[in-house]
Amino acid sequence: LGDSWELTENKLVGQIAAGVPLVESLDAVAGAAGNAVYTSATRRIQTDVSTGTSLTNSMMSTQLFPNMVLQMVQIGEESGSLDAMLTKIADFYEEEVDTAVAGMLTLLEPVMIAFLGGVVGGIVIMNIMLMVVSERTREIGLRKALGAKSRDIMSQVLTESVTLSITGGVIGVALGAAFAKGLAAVTPLPAAIETWSIVVGVLVTALVGLFFGWYPARRAAGLAPIEALRRE
Repeated sequence: LGDSWELTENKLVGQIAAGVPLVESLDAVAGAAGNAVYTSATRRIQTDVSTGTSLTNSMMSTQLFPNMVLQMVQIGEESGSLDAMLTKIADFYEEEVDTAVAGMLTLLEPVMIAFLGGVVGGIVIMNIMLMVVSERTREIGLRKALGAKSRDIMSQVLTESVTLSITGGVIGVALGAAFAKGLAAVTPLPAAIETWSIVVGVLVTALVGLFFGWYPARRAAGLAPIEALRRE
């Protein structure tokens, strides 16, 4: 239902309140929903109503409308206050849509904060690892000269990057848990720390370290032994 039915309802209410006959009102609002399914259903309802079928039965035959809507439309038809009932239905769905949007925004906010935090942390880790690779260029060159393969160098740098990221994640989880416990101790707000959230947090930090450590690892693995040994 949602936005499509809400738009149709609002326009239908306006048409009926202005004294436009129901059949003509349905014809005017048929394309207001912006949804092919509801546009087709409105056309069918208009045809049924024009042949003498009640609006309630016409809507019921489409199998698109919930029982609450059908019952309110039936009450409106029987009491002669169809426009008032349609207004109540439209207000209900408008409030429902607003609540759903508010819930999505509430969920999206911490997700965006976590995402941006992961990106910023990943960039910091990448820069740290680039600096480490730069400082250990001669060491990498020496290892390659002694027979170390590029994949060995890459594995070493990635391991260090993931370890650094997980260490930061564990520290962050510990600080978050301490803050939650402290908040619960001084306020009536409850605090619960789920094991799965800790596991997910640590896994995400490991993935951040792996992703942002890839470039420094590739750069270290691509160093030529002779050139690396010449670096001061």
